[in-house]
Amino acid sequence: MFKVNTDSLKREFLDIAATEMISLNDPFMVVKRLSKDHSGVIAAEDGNTKVIYVRAIEWTDCHEVEWKSYLADRVLMATSKH
Repeated sequence: MFKVNTDSLKREFLDIAATEMISLNDPFMVVKRLSKDHSGVIAAEDGNTKVIYVRAIEWTDCHEVEWKSYLADRVLMATSKH
């Protein structure tokens, strides 16, 4: 089984979520993290698919992957936990 090295994008994402996204003061966000060709995008939508935050990551060691999570009342949750 192929194991994806996601450490870099996870660290970048957690840093961004803890500093930039939480400061938006939106009570609920759908957060998407995408990685392809050694670059990435972190985006947040309100609960109604309106994009409220986008951040491009120029380089990451993460392979092609897509994650989705929720940021609600300053708590980051995996989609399977919500």
